[in-house]
Amino acid sequence: MENTGKNTGHENLIPWKEGDPSPNPNGRPKGQRNYATIYREALIKLAALNDKSPEELEDEIVSSGLLNARKGNYAFYKDVMDRLHGSATQKTDVTSGGEKIQINTISYADSNAPAPVPTAPVSTPDTPSLG
Repeated sequence: MENTGKNTGHENLIPWKEGDPSPNPNGRPKGQRNYATIYREALIKLAALNDKSPEELEDEIVSSGLLNARKGNYAFYKDVMDRLHGSATQKTDVTSGGEKIQINTISYADSNAPAPVPTAPVSTPDTPSLG
């Protein structure tokens, strides 16, 4: 495959082999803070400026975020909650649109065996039967 210089997927990735030198020998820089730390430090500073506890200020932020979310603007609230608590698990349903899925099996155990015959279409418990 010709390298075009563009990252188009996994074609240009080289897996790291155990025992080889680390691809990131220095790791994460020491002292680099994550979002939760930065957020908490900002809460503490803002709370001190407003004569409140960080918990009181955070309650106000969450309440304000919920009120805005009820009006249809939930971007800030969602971003803060996702960064602090992780995004909710999203279930992805990959189906065949109700069609039966045909599964072909090939056996390589005996090279003199006749050519494989496709199996009959199979309905999974998640897809309704059309028959």
